[in-house]
Amino acid sequence: MIKQKTYRVTSACESPSDMIHQSWFVLPPTMEYYYKQRHADYKSLPPFMSGCVNESQPAFEIIYPEEGAQISIPEEITGEKGRTVFTVTARNNQTKLFWHLDDEFIGTTENIHQMAVDPLPGKHTLTVVDEKGESVTINFEIIEKEN
Repeated sequence: MIKQKTYRVTSACESPSDMIHQSWFVLPPTMEYYYKQRHADYKSLPPFMSGCVNESQPAFEIIYPEEGAQISIPEEITGEKGRTVFTVTARNNQTKLFWHLDDEFIGTTENIHQMAVDPLPGKHTLTVVDEKGESVTINFEIIEKEN
């Protein structure tokens, strides 16, 4: 068998003697997103081989809103209620992400992981799930703008 550097593996699915051991500069998904914008030579980690998952490395992260954020949504210049744009970074942007607000499905993203929403004032839970079932959940609050 020819060893290739196509996938990441762990000892749970591949014998260590059959692995190619290589050092790699690794950043969390959010930092990677911003770092790649200024460093075109940055190489993302290859994906895990099918059936060989490492739970310690998140596949995606919620950039906005942060856990516990208090968000005030201003009016648009037209006077209409504005929207807030939730943003997620994923190591593999081709991954489909499924968005849920307070346990209600609100949409799917692929490539660009942003979702414009206009939740009512109050406390909310945002859950994002990828195709493999990995999920990230954060809590935030929409506060009414004081006049």
